[in-house]
Amino acid sequence: MTGAIESAILLIVAVICAAILAMAVYPAIFTMAGTFSSASHTADQNIRTDFKIVLATSNQTGIHVWMKNVGTTQISMTAIANQADVACGDETPPGSPIQTFSSSSWTASLADSSNSGYWGPGQMLEVDVPSCISSSSSGYTDEMYFQFILPNGVSQSVTFSGRTTS
Repeated sequence: MTGAIESAILLIVAVICAAILAMAVYPAIFTMAGTFSSASHTADQNIRTDFKIVLATSNQTGIHVWMKNVGTTQISMTAIANQADVACGDETPPGSPIQTFSSSSWTASLADSSNSGYWGPGQMLEVDVPSCISSSSSGYTDEMYFQFILPNGVSQSVTFSGRTTS
């Protein structure tokens, strides 16, 4: 009879230990699932958000760039104006500093305003950075650099032939 009582006590202890282990492991598994879900959502958004720099030009006063939304996501023009980043500058002489500009230093506008308020798939966006070119540079600049970074971190950059100043 003592063997049956000992077996029953061991069985109860085993069930309690299993319940304690399950309560300790379940929150960790739930947290990991949330993390994976969040990372998956972020990766999905980044894959759906894509754009290409179609043309970049420069003159005595700055850089003008046309970009096309080749992703499947609409991007709010308000988000672009308030949270996107621009970096640009002369690439010659080598080692020239690349400047970053706050949103108040450049303008973005839709080339086709049929979907005003959002940069939709297939639409062109024009970005003008008037203060990108140093007023001290003169003559011909072989290469200019431009990078545009969307609020979610998706970015594109281009190095293009410079301009002749007079």
